[in-house]
Amino acid sequence: MWRTIRIFSALAVAIFLLLVKLDVRRRTQLMEKARALNLIPKPYPPV
Repeated sequence: MWRTIRIFSALAVAIFLLLVKLDVRRRTQLMEKARALNLIPKPYPPV
């Protein structure tokens, strides 16, 4: 019983981390696009 709960929680954490990683990548792509369009000043720290 407890083992299945632990497995499911581990799966949920892994999926959450994967989604966060993908979201960060998408955000950096948006930042690059905005920088290319000169919407954001050049000295901006990379995420």
